[in-house]
Amino acid sequence: MSTGDIDPTSYLVCSRTAPTVEAARFDAAWRTSTVLALAAGIARDGTFDVLPILADALEDADCDNRLLLVHCLVSYDR
Repeated sequence: MSTGDIDPTSYLVCSRTAPTVEAARFDAAWRTSTVLALAAGIARDGTFDVLPILADALEDADCDNRLLLVHCLVSYDR
């Protein structure tokens, strides 16, 4: 996938909670093993309380998608 494509795992997480699909767009460099494992677990198990940990992992991967990060930080509180 190229930069800006929608990552399938992130789309699964975001499509259940995000207001727009834009929150699921992110650079391939942010797809670390930790990010992918967390996103897959959230999508598989519905453990949305883990979204803030996913936000931390994304920030560790130098994610600058504010919509995605804020979504992860506030969506688990629904």
